[in-house]
Amino acid sequence: METLARELAKKVDLICIEYHYMRRTDIVERAKALAGEIQQLVSVLLQGNVFGMEEEEYNSLQSYVVQVLTDYTEAIAQRDMVRMADALEFGLRDLLDIYIDTDSGENQDEQGNI
Repeated sequence: METLARELAKKVDLICIEYHYMRRTDIVERAKALAGEIQQLVSVLLQGNVFGMEEEEYNSLQSYVVQVLTDYTEAIAQRDMVRMADALEFGLRDLLDIYIDTDSGENQDEQGNI
């Protein structure tokens, strides 16, 4: 799942960077193309407490996942570019970070430099 999360994070970064800095207006269509990958990742979070969290904490996580998915689907339905950017940057990004091991040195180049 970490590999999928990293690949999806790169795609989300590219979509958002091009939306904000290059003024691309096809953010909704491009984000919609990620639906299958998003579904794969969030389905694990919704199928049960696989991380062994406290019950209240897991319920909060489930609510957050549902809210992110609601924002994502409503942005698609309303063709709302701003809402989609927010759903990707501030919602989906948090969910992706659950899977991504930031201590693995992935931010280093081949020589070990950051």
